[in-house]
Amino acid sequence: MKEVRFLDIHYAEPTPMNVARYGLAATTGKDGRIYIVGGKYSYGYYSYSNVIESYDPLTNSMSLKTPMPTARYGLAAATGPDGKIYVFGGWNKDYLDTVECYDPVTNTWTTKTRMPTARELLAAATGPDGKIYVFGGWNKDYLDTVECYDPVTNTWTTKTRMPTARELLAAATGPDGKIYVFGGRNDEGGLKTNECYDPVTDTWY
Repeated sequence: MKEVRFLDIHYAEPTPMNVARYGLAATTGKDGRIYIVGGKYSYGYYSYSNVIESYDPLTNSMSLKTPMPTARYGLAAATGPDGKIYVFGGWNKDYLDTVECYDPVTNTWTTKTRMPTARELLAAATGPDGKIYVFGGWNKDYLDTVECYDPVTNTWTTKTRMPTARELLAAATGPDGKIYVFGGRNDEGGLKTNECYDPVTDTWY
């Protein structure tokens, strides 16, 4: 039998961002690039960022894009079925209900219908129906709020609340079409909670 050898591939260290920041958001665009949005600089109480950078894993390169209209920290981002990047909420001297949309093709921003609930430290995920679901966060208390944005109609609907109110959570859509919401923090401290939302039935498991 012929011996099969595997190539020893050495990957380059990923190129760092142009701008240091934390409390930012990221989402993968339909063009295969990763878009990194907003955050907070490490200096100054009101040093919120409107920077958006694009990382191309194929060329290992970073590029700055047109700045976001609203600088903010603790925001969420998701890619819509139209290939545009939608950015939700966050904080800049107050809780934000701001929704802004970045078009990677034209390198431009547009403002969309505001979220029903202003909040920071939230999470977002795009469902199999093409709608974007926004979960939890903080606005003077931990939130169990779930709101659904339709990029086609630019409208919001309120959905069944999460079983567990929390901030600093994460959300992702599974191959089964359900959205899984992980971890976060509330009065109990850091959470290992994993709750599953079904967009078809508007129910939690």
